[in-house]
Amino acid sequence: MLIPRRYLRSGAVLLSFFGLALLLFSNSAVLPIGKPAWAPWFGEPMPPTSRDIGKQPKLPETLTLHLVPHSHSDIGWNLSFEGYYHSIVRSVLRQMVHELWSHPHRRFTWGDLAFLDLWMAKEGNENSGLKDHKGDRSWKQVLQILVHRGQLDIVGGTYVSPDEGMATWWAHNTIVDTGHRTMHRLLKANTSVAWQIDNFGHFNTLPYLLSNSGYSSLVLGRMAYRDLYDFSSKSRLQFQWQTPDKPGALFTHFLSTHYASPSKLLDFDNSDQCDAKVLLNVLRRYALAQVRQYPAHGQILVMMGDDFRYAKAKRAFECIDRLVAARSLPGISLRYSTPTEYLSSVARRSEASDLYAFEGDFYPYQDKPYEQYWSGILASRPALKGLVRSSEQVVQHTEALLAVAKLANAGGNMAQQKARWDVLEAHLEYCRKQVSIGYHHDAITGTCSDATRYDYVQRLEAAQRAALRISRYALQLAAYDTSAYKVGGAQEMDRRLRKDRAAEKAGHPLGYNTANVLAAGIDEKGSRDTKAWLDIPARVCAKDACPGSLVTVTNAASLVSQTQIVRLLVDTLDTALVDAANGHAVTDVQVDRRSDGRYLVSFLAKDIPGLGFRSYMLSRNQTKHAGSSGSLSQFADLARSPSANTPLSLRLSKGHLLVDLAVHGYRVRLLVKDTGTGQTRVVWHSLNQYFANPRMQSSGAYVMHSFMLMYATVIYFFGVPFCVGLALSYAVHRGGCLTAIPFSKAMEIPCAADCLHGWSLADIQDAGAKPETEAELMAETIDGDTRMSADSSDSGMSLDAVEQQQQQQQQRDSREYKPQHEHGGSAANSDPRAVFHAMAGSAVGCLFMYFIEQVADIARLDKWSVGQGHVFWQLVLPSFTSAYVVSGTMRWTARQTVLFICALAAGVVLTIFGLPSWQSRPLAATASSGQGQMREQTWSAKPLMALVVEHGNLCDSARIWIDHQTEVAYSVCADKPTLVQVTTSLSADVNREVVARFEIEQPVSLGQRLFGCEFDIFNGVDVVRRRYSRWTPIPGNYYPAISHVSLTSASGNHRHSGHLTLHSRQAMGVTCIRPNTIETMLHRSMSGNDFRGLVEPMVDRVPAAITQFIDLGLRSVDQKSMLQVNSLINTPPMVFAMAMHTNQSLALFTAVGPNAKSLGALNLVGLQVSDTDLLNIEKTTDGHDSVKTTAAVAKLYVRLQALPSTSTTMPVSIPAAEFLSVNSIAKSFQRHVDMKMHVVEGGDWSIAPASTRERSLRLVKDLEIPAGQQKLYRIDMQGTTV
Repeated sequence: MLIPRRYLRSGAVLLSFFGLALLLFSNSAVLPIGKPAWAPWFGEPMPPTSRDIGKQPKLPETLTLHLVPHSHSDIGWNLSFEGYYHSIVRSVLRQMVHELWSHPHRRFTWGDLAFLDLWMAKEGNENSGLKDHKGDRSWKQVLQILVHRGQLDIVGGTYVSPDEGMATWWAHNTIVDTGHRTMHRLLKANTSVAWQIDNFGHFNTLPYLLSNSGYSSLVLGRMAYRDLYDFSSKSRLQFQWQTPDKPGALFTHFLSTHYASPSKLLDFDNSDQCDAKVLLNVLRRYALAQVRQYPAHGQILVMMGDDFRYAKAKRAFECIDRLVAARSLPGISLRYSTPTEYLSSVARRSEASDLYAFEGDFYPYQDKPYEQYWSGILASRPALKGLVRSSEQVVQHTEALLAVAKLANAGGNMAQQKARWDVLEAHLEYCRKQVSIGYHHDAITGTCSDATRYDYVQRLEAAQRAALRISRYALQLAAYDTSAYKVGGAQEMDRRLRKDRAAEKAGHPLGYNTANVLAAGIDEKGSRDTKAWLDIPARVCAKDACPGSLVTVTNAASLVSQTQIVRLLVDTLDTALVDAANGHAVTDVQVDRRSDGRYLVSFLAKDIPGLGFRSYMLSRNQTKHAGSSGSLSQFADLARSPSANTPLSLRLSKGHLLVDLAVHGYRVRLLVKDTGTGQTRVVWHSLNQYFANPRMQSSGAYVMHSFMLMYATVIYFFGVPFCVGLALSYAVHRGGCLTAIPFSKAMEIPCAADCLHGWSLADIQDAGAKPETEAELMAETIDGDTRMSADSSDSGMSLDAVEQQQQQQQQRDSREYKPQHEHGGSAANSDPRAVFHAMAGSAVGCLFMYFIEQVADIARLDKWSVGQGHVFWQLVLPSFTSAYVVSGTMRWTARQTVLFICALAAGVVLTIFGLPSWQSRPLAATASSGQGQMREQTWSAKPLMALVVEHGNLCDSARIWIDHQTEVAYSVCADKPTLVQVTTSLSADVNREVVARFEIEQPVSLGQRLFGCEFDIFNGVDVVRRRYSRWTPIPGNYYPAISHVSLTSASGNHRHSGHLTLHSRQAMGVTCIRPNTIETMLHRSMSGNDFRGLVEPMVDRVPAAITQFIDLGLRSVDQKSMLQVNSLINTPPMVFAMAMHTNQSLALFTAVGPNAKSLGALNLVGLQVSDTDLLNIEKTTDGHDSVKTTAAVAKLYVRLQALPSTSTTMPVSIPAAEFLSVNSIAKSFQRHVDMKMHVVEGGDWSIAPASTRERSLRLVKDLEIPAGQQKLYRIDMQGTTV
């Protein structure tokens, strides 16, 4: 033996003590224990190696660098929209225009159209001080000249750059429409280059939208670092991007770096240096790095700018002039350029067929490795997300209702009233712009300061008020209310609209969105002033007199009829509610008395026609005609107070739907049964929360971090001393090897014979000894180390007796030990206790992870992770001691020790990635354990988890408090009798991510357990299937859902297994955290900063009310049926208070016969009436004199989308004659109506006004749209008038 065993054992002990010391003093800045030295750098990106570089194309001989000066200006970020305009953008625009006008060779690129619109609105007609041969020019004229010269390239063409994952399909189309109209109005120009350089992820719906909206190319920024390495290493950063199974592909250029300048030396706003030689060398290195990442055409795009740059435009342009004029780079030329010029140059040198064809998307966005996923944007500022969607619903409704009003008046005095319609259109365009701004990628994502958020809220609320004003006036015209024509002119109309806006602010709204959430206290605590009811003021219907009022429910944004619960706030019940269409009293009524003495009257508005409305009369005088049964006072007795927590009261029932609720721990069990079909499903609902540790990894408005790094640090403090304890115990209990250490006797080191008990030959060989038998080992031990005598007084035995006893022990050991080669087994099989040690190690790892993920106090874990909170006494020392005692007691061998450690590590890793649901804790459990503020209640048992049930004539509901600021309401209502409505009113504690879980009881396949479950998301165009990736952290498994997410049955038999779909009225982040479970983000608030540009932490204390609808497919599990339900949920009816003027309902569009089902498969994405006029037509007939008649002409543009379907590939087809309700249209034309339907081909999908691009029309007899696709139709109508 080269090295004695005692030295090896002593070395192992010393090494163990060295490891313990390394743990204790790993960070000397914090004593006794600090954050490990590797923690701050853990997971930082690694530079690509030669293995990352694939086969490169042949390099071009010459390179052309296209220098593109630009300034990216966010609409609202750290400052508000107008804050940025006044502080920097206005100055940038004015300086840029001056420099371009004075030097025709210079170029500049601008992609933020909203700022141009604001500038032109404020200063467009002012004298710019710039002249040409025609004299002085205004800013607007100069801008138009620069654009037409090609010096100023306006790219993008959209009004803002929206977030692609959370914008609805209607919003995407509207943002493009608004941008095209603005460009045409301001600049008399358009663009074919789309510009999405700052969006947080990109989706494959984008090429389908843009390629059919007049764009030929697209410039993208921000790609996940893994995708960027993959694309750049294969020279694929220019490719053809196409939506799967959709027409149209888009040439796409992806920026390999940020859209900033290649070097800080080229940031002329912050650098005074302009050494041409140095800067040319920087550009040369940049060009050589770029050329390998793109196809070999030799054209290099160099972005020269950044956020809000060119505040010092003169110096910047002068320095670029010097670079362009230098011409000192061999084989490389520099030139001023724009994206349009660069892409045209590339197109001349490459073929589309040679480019890589890509159909996927780029999400989630991860700018750095290890949990740097930008998933926080899916839940930041949920109240703002809800307000954006609510405003969109109102504006979309107003757009359709105004088109209905125009068409209804096409045969009357439409042409003479053009000025008035122009006023309404101008107000509507204002509303569209505000909603577009709300969808900006720093607005709906919540990545803005609190002051900017408030500015967004003010804009969206103003858009809602303006849209409701327009809707009310359009509604009068659509219903042929003659009082609408008494307005004196366009100026008077504008004055009245402003007056109505003031009345809205005074608390008497003109109307309300039925999608507004009726949640206790949410309006008072939140920032919104919208209400979930229509306030009928006392001047209209007071306690002593109710002269009459008309409540009109409109359904203008949908093509099919709807039934909706409408809420009115009145002062008296001594009145009747009568359907104006048939004169019958409404009987589906529910009355609730408020604490202020007023009454909240809810009634069921049935069968509101698509693109139409239904009116109801609220009048005290009507009670005489309707009889006593028509009085609302009779429904006051039906109101019930909250019931006790008894089994019978826990049942909610409406129609065929029965829901039994029960609280089990921190979860609510919903047993849902359809009495019509007999189908039953069980759904579990709970609220959980993830925690953020800003001292380890700062989650902010952008990035969501789980606790994995904190867990890794705590595991480090637990695992290292644990392993040291095992190693030390092994060394101590294996032969008295610590005799040289002073404190060894205090550890009661056993004798050599005891040390050798259980020591196998393999263990000895591993230690370095090579005896042939254990007998030789025993002899060596006795002769060489112990040196016992025959008459040893210590043992009282002779030497022969000792040898005989040792031989007997050797025989017993030989029976237990069998060499591995005798049975061919593995190391684990050679030791019968190996399985036990493997199972024990994995169990300890799993239990430890359960302890820190579910049991340990969060504040304590927070301190442990940075070496505070007595971590040595509370974690390190107990871990070391327990390992030492257990290993010493059980006398583990080296192999057993190593096996236990490996199994423990495997248990930890498998628990983190295999059981991700453990990483969040029940919200109620956190509150009840004192980790959150406690709500003061006196309820018994579990005061924070008690159901309070209320039964009503229209809705049954159950409320439950989860913690001091979170309430959940479960409702079953008559207007949606197949859905369970879940409304969560909450705000988040600081450094918390609140999520909701919906779990359905159904069998789980082995594939789902091993590889993660699958879930479907509707992205506005297609239903996309996602899968939870087991080895990806939780933030990387969240995806944006616009309004729909579902779990499909693993067995495929939906009648006997579960189907779970969630519908929502606002964007949300979703994932499938475990099989059969949908997890959705609700709220978050962070005190840390993730340093992605926002200057302040995203501390959001604004409460939100989030409504989700559970659809279990009890009647139908067809995908198209689910999407039809989702479409109706997101096109809610509006309610208006009108003067008494008519008793008729109007349905402009309707389905005829069997086509009603086909209309349900269509989404209305845009509607506009244009080119209305009156023509004098002279007709001559045989044998008669010529007769002059007047013909009304109208052109209707309608943009329709067919919902995707997996059950059929047949397109939606409807005859043109049956798509329109000719009888309704004839009311406005007074005579026969001739209609011609054209499908618009080429150009773009713009609807109002007609596209600025050339496009062709093809006459069709049938409306036919393939599933999942969109088409634009123009319907020409002409009819004679009286």
